[in-house]
Amino acid sequence: MTARNKIIISVFSLIVLLGVFVIYFVGRKLDKLSTKNLNFNELKFSEQDSGVYIFDFETTMYLQNTGKLSTEKAFSGKYSSYVKDYNDFSTSIFMPMPELDTSSASNVNIGFWLLPESSSINAVFVLSIFDKNNNQIYWEGFQINDNIFVANNWQYFEKNFIIPKECLSKENNLKIYLWQKNKNNEKIFIDDISINFELNELKKPWTFFESFEEYSGEKISSKKAKTGFYSTVVKNANDFSASMIYPMNNLKYNNLGSILLSFNIYSEEKNIDAVFVITIKDSIGNQLLWQGIQINNTNFSPGDWKMYNAVISIPEEMCSAKNNITFYLWNRKKAEVFLDDVYIIFKERNVYGIEEEPALDLMKKKEFSKEKNSPPYDFDFVFNYDINPKYKGILTKIFNGKNFHRGRFDKTKNFDQILYNSKNGFELFYFNQGNCYSEKIKFFPEIKLDSKIFSDEDVVFVQSLSPAYLVNIYTYNPSKKEFELINQLKIEKTENSNIAYISKNSTDSYSIVFENGVIQNYLQNQNAELKYKSNSRILPSNTTRVKVLKAGFLGNGKRQLLLIYQENNLTFYLLLDYLNNNWQLSPHHSNNKSIFKDNLDFNSDFQVLSGMRKEKDLLLQLNRDKRFELKMIEFSRETYEILKLIEFKDFPHRQNPKYYEIIKYLTGDFLGEGESQIFIFQDNKTKTDWLVQKTELYYFKD
Repeated sequence: MTARNKIIISVFSLIVLLGVFVIYFVGRKLDKLSTKNLNFNELKFSEQDSGVYIFDFETTMYLQNTGKLSTEKAFSGKYSSYVKDYNDFSTSIFMPMPELDTSSASNVNIGFWLLPESSSINAVFVLSIFDKNNNQIYWEGFQINDNIFVANNWQYFEKNFIIPKECLSKENNLKIYLWQKNKNNEKIFIDDISINFELNELKKPWTFFESFEEYSGEKISSKKAKTGFYSTVVKNANDFSASMIYPMNNLKYNNLGSILLSFNIYSEEKNIDAVFVITIKDSIGNQLLWQGIQINNTNFSPGDWKMYNAVISIPEEMCSAKNNITFYLWNRKKAEVFLDDVYIIFKERNVYGIEEEPALDLMKKKEFSKEKNSPPYDFDFVFNYDINPKYKGILTKIFNGKNFHRGRFDKTKNFDQILYNSKNGFELFYFNQGNCYSEKIKFFPEIKLDSKIFSDEDVVFVQSLSPAYLVNIYTYNPSKKEFELINQLKIEKTENSNIAYISKNSTDSYSIVFENGVIQNYLQNQNAELKYKSNSRILPSNTTRVKVLKAGFLGNGKRQLLLIYQENNLTFYLLLDYLNNNWQLSPHHSNNKSIFKDNLDFNSDFQVLSGMRKEKDLLLQLNRDKRFELKMIEFSRETYEILKLIEFKDFPHRQNPKYYEIIKYLTGDFLGEGESQIFIFQDNKTKTDWLVQKTELYYFKD
C-alpha cells in the first residue's frame, strides 16, 4: 500500500471518527430537547401596549401564595402555578387597578393556559377586587367543569369580565387566581395569564389537536391509539408518518414567534431511533428550516405511551404567507413506532412580562379565607331545553304582557302552567310531551286586563280597581277553558290597602299580606262567605315595601311565608308558619336579623326552586345591581346559606342570558319532572345583532 493511500485512509478514518463523536454529542443534546425548549426567547414587557399584561410566573412581582409556583410544567419559561387538593388555590395575582374610564363598567378580557393531569377539570378562574382596606368588594368566577379535556396538554381559555364602574378606582386592587374543585388530587397547572384592560379582544394563539381519527391511508393504524381508535405508524428504516401541513397564510404569520409541541409515541421495540420533524418550506418546496426532536432508547420506555414536549422558535424571515409548516415522524431504523395526539400551539410574540414594583408589599398579606355567605361559591349548571323554534314567539309573548303567574291551575295536568295576559285577553300556556300550547281562556265573571292579579297553588285572586276593597277568587274549569268565581272577600279597612301577596291556607281560609307588613286573615262561615277574622303586624311599623314568597323552605312538611323587607336601608327577612288560624313567626327558624357579608338584597328578583332537595324548597335570587348573579339559597333553623351560583349551558352562539340588560324569569315544574325549570326572557335596551330578544327554558341535570 502506498504512503499516499495510507494518508487518505487515515484522514478518512479520522473524519469518520469525528463524525461519530459529533453524532453522539448532538444526539445527547437532542435527547434533552424533548423536555426543554429548543430555543427560548426571554419575555419582555411591551411599552407599546400598556393596557395588556401577561403574568408568566417568571418573576414574583404582584404575586401572592408563591409556594404554589412550580418548575414541573411550564407553558413558557421555567415556572407555572398549580392547584391539586380540593379547595386549593393557585398563586394569585394581586395588582393595583389601572386608571380606567370610570364613567361606565369596564371590560377586562383575560386569557390563560391550563394543563390538567387528567381529562377532567372542575375549577373556577376567579377575578375579585379589594378596596384600599383590603375588603373584598367584588367577586366573579369563571367555571370550567367538564371531562373532555386533553390530559397533560396545555389548553387555552378566555373569559371577558365586566367590572362595575363603582369598583374602578385606582385605590383598589385586582386579584386573580385558580380555585380547584376536583377531589381527584390531580394537578392543574396554569401559566401565561393575559390581562387586557382595553376594548380590543385578546387573540388566542392558533391551536391544533391531531388525533388521526379523520385521516385515511396506509400510514394510519388501528392497532394502537393514545385516544380514540387510530394513530399514524412508521415501520421501516427511513419511513415517514402521515404529515400535518399548515399553510402560514392560515395563521397569524406576521407575529408568529414560536411553536409549542406535545406529542405521544408508542413502540414495543426496545431500541428505536426516530425523530419528530418540524420543517418550513417555501412555495416551490425549498426547505428553509428543519428541526428534529430525537426519540431513542435513552429517553423512551417500550410498551408505554410517552409524551414529548418542545418549543421551537421561528425566525421572522421564515414567516411568509407563501410558506408551509409541516410536522411528521421520521423512522431511522426498522421498528414499529406509533404517533398519536399531536398538540400544536402557534404562539405569538406579544407575550409580556411585568417589571414594575408593586404598589404595596402584598407578599405579607394573608390569602383570602372563606367567610359565611361570602364568595367564592360553588357552581351549578342549567342546560338549554331544545324547544321547537315555531313556539318561540309564544314564549316571548308571555313576558311582554303585564301579568304572568305560575301555578297548577288545571289540576288534570301533572305539570305547572303559566297564566298571562296578552293584548287580546288572557291565555294559559303549558308544555305537553315537548310541545308548547297556549290557549285563550276567560274569566267568569269577566275581569279587566288592568286588574291586579295574584295566585297561589291552583287559585287566582283578582283585586278590582274599583272598588279596590273587593277580591274575587277563581279556580280553573278545564272543560270550559274558564276561570270561575268560587268566592269573594271584602278587605277589612287598613292603613295600607296595597296588597303584596294573597295566600290560600286551606279551602276555607285565606290571608292577605299588605305592603306595610300587616296580615289579615279570613275564614269561611256556615254560609260559605269569607269573613274577616283577625290581623297582625309582623314587620316594623316603618315598613312600606315587602316581597313575599310561599314554599316549603324549612322542610318540616309545611309551607312557609318568606317576607323580605327593608328597614333603615338594610334588608331583612322573616319566615312564618300558619298556626292557630294566623301567620306567626316560625318556631322552626330563629328569625334573627343577622346580616352577612353577602346578604339578601331587596331589589333582587326572587323565585322558588322545588325538587332540588328531598324535603326543602330553595330560594333563587337574581341580582343585577353590579353584575348578573343567580344564587341558590337554602334556609335552616338558624339562618340561610348561599349554596351555589347558577351558570348557563348550551345557549346559542354567544347569547348567554347573563349578557342581557333586560331579564324576566319564572320558575316551575313546566315539564312534569318533579323539579323546577327556569323560563328566562332576555332583551336589550341597546340593540345588537348577536344579542337577540328571546325566551328560553333551562333545566337542571341530575
